[in-house]
Amino acid sequence: SIVDLFPALKRAAAISELARQEIPGTPAGSPPARAPATPIPFEQAVVRHSSGVHVLTCLANAGQLTHLDLEALAQIFQELKKRYEYIVVDGGKGFSELLIAAFEAANLILLVTTPDVITLYQTKWAVGMVQSHLFPSMMIKAVLNRAESRGSISTQNVRDALPCDVIAQIPSDGRAVGASMNQGAPLVTAFNYSKAAEAG
Repeated sequence: SIVDLFPALKRAAAISELARQEIPGTPAGSPPARAPATPIPFEQAVVRHSSGVHVLTCLANAGQLTHLDLEALAQIFQELKKRYEYIVVDGGKGFSELLIAAFEAANLILLVTTPDVITLYQTKWAVGMVQSHLFPSMMIKAVLNRAESRGSISTQNVRDALPCDVIAQIPSDGRAVGASMNQGAPLVTAFNYSKAAEAG
């Protein structure tokens, strides 16, 4: 299962509202009571790709971010773990309470980096941010994208520069990756002969 954490909020906001319903008959002035946990309609929300991967988009637009209940997000992860052996969460680019909540449900944090000075600096900063939230260093790993591209920093120098292990590298293959994106087709199925697909 792949959970697209940031670009799609409508469903999670709706789930949040279900989780926050007040129980009828609550005395005036008392804290709002929560209704019993409402089953999440995953069968309606999950998109099944022809490759066999299931995708769940959490947010419909950035404006809904403030309406998302982090407790509802925790419930989503609990239910997903009952259904799937592996769950991949696309956390986007920035740090937020939402992303930290996803980290708390994770057993591995993968940072995708590229072999250039600016991105490596940003990756080192991201590692520091994750560690500042007291997540174990052993949870943080890196994947090197566009490895050994022309004029880039060598893979060995990338490994030496980062404060976390680089556990995989994807070779540079701009033609196949660009065609895959333009066609809206997964690289590993539409261009399975490419160097980047073979690395997957």
